[in-house]
Amino acid sequence: MHSKLIIILFCLTLFSATYNIALSQEKPNDFFIQNSGKILFSKLPFNPVQNKDNNFINKFQSSDFIYGTILLKDSLKNISPDNYEFTETIYIDGGIKLNFKINFTDSLKFSNYFPLEILPEPTISKSNEASYIAHSLSQLTNEKHKIKILFKNIKTSNIFAQGEFELDCANGLEKIEIIANTLTEKKFANVEMAEPKMKNTELEKEMLDCFSDWIDKPVKLVITDYDWIYVRDKWQLMQYRYINTEVAVKNKYGKCKLINVSFKQKFKEVDFGKTERFAVGSSKEILCDKIK
Repeated sequence: MHSKLIIILFCLTLFSATYNIALSQEKPNDFFIQNSGKILFSKLPFNPVQNKDNNFINKFQSSDFIYGTILLKDSLKNISPDNYEFTETIYIDGGIKLNFKINFTDSLKFSNYFPLEILPEPTISKSNEASYIAHSLSQLTNEKHKIKILFKNIKTSNIFAQGEFELDCANGLEKIEIIANTLTEKKFANVEMAEPKMKNTELEKEMLDCFSDWIDKPVKLVITDYDWIYVRDKWQLMQYRYINTEVAVKNKYGKCKLINVSFKQKFKEVDFGKTERFAVGSSKEILCDKIK
């Protein structure tokens, strides 16, 4: 049952996911009272007005779309007023897990239910983490698997909701593979490497030489400023200059990402010194084929 799961170990990295869906808090009716603290699963996105108990199931085929819904007894603001850092943790057959940090928008803090996309219809998918989940599930063997999901607070480790379902892959994984590939293409559709604003072959080589201590290896670098930015002290004496770049790196799993990196040169007497890595900023994933 666990064969092939070793392929998805890279997903142990904590991915960041943000839900931007505007939800209102539902009144604590019988449905919410009976199911608070649960994660329920269905073939369609949850609608608190239309959905009834019989819309939720715990057994799916690999050809199904799968959605989850976290149900709480009260709004997030009321049950965890001092901390909004949560993770969605997914266990596959009790072992391999994926962790997603959930960043809640202000409006969501007043909600008592939250949507999860597990194997969604790609054309209406709104989350980034769904592509990782679909990719992981596409590596399963052609048999039945147990998928368990926990919703818990990062700081306290308190579990606020949990649920489990069975995924029968006996009929193959083709549909899951299609979902995974389509979601990946959608996620990266608008991600491109920046156009260079300055070209300096010698300087770019010096910059690339600054990454010898990195595990992920740079494959391309572009300078994203038209010129150096000069920094002086309060007496107007020159201290250093810096410039910003975007660097494409590839990890040992063959995945690529773009990282914002700045470089500086210290001023020494009459001229600037060697190029040094100055600061590392935000990053985003990109398809390696887009790095040219």
